[in-house]
Amino acid sequence: MLFVAVSLSYIFKSSFFGKILVIIFMVFFLSHNYSDIKTYLSKNPSESNAIMLANQKEAIDWIYKDAGSEQFNVDVYVPPVIPYSYQYLFTWLSTSKYHQLPNENNVPLLYIVREADPEHPDRVEAWQDRQAGIAKIEKTILFGGIAVEKRERFNAK
Repeated sequence: MLFVAVSLSYIFKSSFFGKILVIIFMVFFLSHNYSDIKTYLSKNPSESNAIMLANQKEAIDWIYKDAGSEQFNVDVYVPPVIPYSYQYLFTWLSTSKYHQLPNENNVPLLYIVREADPEHPDRVEAWQDRQAGIAKIEKTILFGGIAVEKRERFNAK
């Protein structure tokens, strides 16, 4: 994305033809993505399927405040099951705000972060079944389309 942005900026600054080319690209891009952009920009963060940065940060803030100084683990379900955004957010917020990363070793306190996945309920169910064998649910909190479960491990060291 950065490469595209820098390239478009360079093309736009290069000549009048470059400005026209960038404008054509933007019209083409926006016309093909208008419905997705409109849906995202008009979505209310408190809707049951809303997944936004504000909701993600709120969920992570709740985890840190609930855990306090206690060590904890985190497991994340993100469709299509690639939790890079949460890895980044935990690293960012732990170094800038909370000064504690989730523990890499199994500890009794486990937080499950699960994003809504209405298109693949079978995947979510299978993932939750696996989690049920690891720890019992103590509390569930919803942040729009993000559910955070506080769990106690069955056999933690």
